[in-house]
Amino acid sequence: MHEYDHVVDSGKREEMDTGSRRDTQEGKGRHDLLPFWVYKRDAVHLENGAKKYGDGNWLLGQKSSRYLGSMLRHALAYGDGCRVEDHLAAVRWNAAGIMTNEIFTDRGIYPVEIHDLNDFLTIEGFNATLRSKAEAFNDELRKLGK
Repeated sequence: MHEYDHVVDSGKREEMDTGSRRDTQEGKGRHDLLPFWVYKRDAVHLENGAKKYGDGNWLLGQKSSRYLGSMLRHALAYGDGCRVEDHLAAVRWNAAGIMTNEIFTDRGIYPVEIHDLNDFLTIEGFNATLRSKAEAFNDELRKLGK
């Protein structure tokens, strides 16, 4: 068990009308603004996924492109009027998977290859994506002996 010897301090204070003081909420997110029903639907979606695949299966790692494809399919199914499952919760779940890949690759938990989405927003990203695709193509050719 971890033993902690301090409370993280931003150095900023918020004083209540009662005289009580707390560290500021600024920069910590406004979790109180997210409607409770969104949390509930997310939790139910995670429960359904755990029944199907097992607890924490997703933590074993899935490519970002796989999350993106699934996210778009769910968004399109919802837009097309399909209500056989919670497509909107699935959209949020798959977006969370991509966000997890960003964080876990930045921290070295997952290999960088798992976050495999194309980066066309900058010329550097575009060129890096093209180089990566060309290298992968050349690797495949080498495997085929060509």
